[in-house]
Amino acid sequence: MVPTRRALEIAPHVTEALSSISSILSLEPEFSPLESNYIFNIGLSDDIESYIAPILVKKISTDNLNISFAFHQSNSCLWKKSLEDKNMDLVICSEPKDISSSYSTSVLFSSSYACLYRNRDSPFSQVLTLDEYFCAKHVRVSFDGRRGFMDDLFEAVGHKRHVVASFTHFTGALSTLMNVDVIATIPAFAATTYAQMMDLNTAPVPVPVPSFRCFMVWDIAKHSKPHHLWLRHFVAEAVRGFPVKG
Repeated sequence: MVPTRRALEIAPHVTEALSSISSILSLEPEFSPLESNYIFNIGLSDDIESYIAPILVKKISTDNLNISFAFHQSNSCLWKKSLEDKNMDLVICSEPKDISSSYSTSVLFSSSYACLYRNRDSPFSQVLTLDEYFCAKHVRVSFDGRRGFMDDLFEAVGHKRHVVASFTHFTGALSTLMNVDVIATIPAFAATTYAQMMDLNTAPVPVPVPSFRCFMVWDIAKHSKPHHLWLRHFVAEAVRGFPVKG
């Protein structure tokens, strides 16, 4: 088939019209959390969940939003596996490993570490001394339940803590902390959260410990979607109103 001269004359105008129609059809509607019943799926570890989840749930209640959240277990090692789930909107984790160009990140907040131990009848002082800390019994929380980076940190400066139990989840250590005179050295935001919830006390770690950052991580394919833009802004603003101590 050969186009006529008239067809060639109007071809650019037809192409422009079709492009305009295509762009209009591809526009996604604006996201309204007051009307949408969308369930946002967020992956995070249980220490971050203990701090973040109450903030987010309280805000959607206060703002009378119709959306809801589903929280799933993840961490800085498993974040990529979590985002392989097409329904996962966001992962929040500390210092995510192996970030590639397929994902985008944003720093949510920074924290350091604190000691957590029971308050009632505890032999520990309100501010732990170095001798008190390393003479005490400790519980460890680590991804594999065997060894944590704190062990490497302490041994590098000539100290070794006496660990009597290891846990793979932060909440798993709490009942032990409430009933036994042991110390857990965990992220400061989690220590503060657990201390407020239970009869527990917090104190600074008596040796220098590093700070770290917690990130939001998401699939780059969702970067510009209206509901996802809203979610990231909502989480960032909600957390900004509750600054992390430590």
